[in-house]
Amino acid sequence: MTETSSPQPAKPPTAKAKGESGVQYSERYDAALLFAADQHRYQERKGGKGIPYVYHLLAVSALVWEDGGDEDQAIAALLHDVLEDTPTQPDELRERFGLRATSFVELCTDANPAEGEVKQPWRPRKEAHFEHLIHTADSAGLRVTCADKVHNIEAQIADARAAGTTTLEQAKFWDHFKGGFAGTLWYYRNVCEAIGDSLGDSQLFARLKVRVGELAQLWKPEGEHQIALQQQFLAVLTELNPVRVSQEQLDKGYYQLDADELLRRLICAGLIPAGVIDAAQGAEPAKSQAETVDAAEAVLEKFTTKVYGGWTSDAGISAKQTICDLVLSQS
Repeated sequence: MTETSSPQPAKPPTAKAKGESGVQYSERYDAALLFAADQHRYQERKGGKGIPYVYHLLAVSALVWEDGGDEDQAIAALLHDVLEDTPTQPDELRERFGLRATSFVELCTDANPAEGEVKQPWRPRKEAHFEHLIHTADSAGLRVTCADKVHNIEAQIADARAAGTTTLEQAKFWDHFKGGFAGTLWYYRNVCEAIGDSLGDSQLFARLKVRVGELAQLWKPEGEHQIALQQQFLAVLTELNPVRVSQEQLDKGYYQLDADELLRRLICAGLIPAGVIDAAQGAEPAKSQAETVDAAEAVLEKFTTKVYGGWTSDAGISAKQTICDLVLSQS
């Protein structure tokens, strides 16, 4: 009788030779990952959870790959904040990772002031960035921008829901962001408009539009009231000569002014015209500066009571800061 041996386990398949799969993934991507990790090593995500910032960069790069992006786009995703948030300059990126990937990083960057220069205020900086997105010569870079916004907005929506649903809870959460709720929604809506149909049938862009719709529905009706309030101030600020608030004034406690003094400064600077106040009250035009001040205070008191629960609440204090931010952003 012939002795038979027991069957041997099959050997695992050998890895494919380098390049055989056709996937575009080279040592450049490895280098970008290491470079980004080093540059952002001591930074963390906004929100106080202690999450290393590199987590965001990895997530954005993954979204780019999933949406059909190429290696330059995936590399730019890893590096998309390096010009804005670290001392790195474009020339160094071009030398390390090439012109195309660097151009995509620059497209994602809304602030890269030269040494000694001060970063622009938030709103005009964002408006200039929208123009940059609209007029970009290579729309492929928009996939990186889109991935960044998708990861950010999804995190914001999740964190906002976890913060609570009341006006005060939501107001405290959105106070962590320079634009507040209204400014954040305004920003994402304009990003979608700037990108438009440049990415074709990108599922990533479709996902961004869905999330912007979710954000708009997140804080109702209080969020809509806040939007209306901020839009009114913005309309006035952009139509008239803005009050000039210096950084020195800001450092001396401009945010801590009591409501009456803050309103008087805004009105005396011509930021709240009598026509707006009279239309809101249905009254005859104010005949004196004092009457104008009184009328404006009455109208804004109604706004803040309805939206924030009054000037003295935590949300009301935040509202005053928002008004000051709007003034400063236009100066």
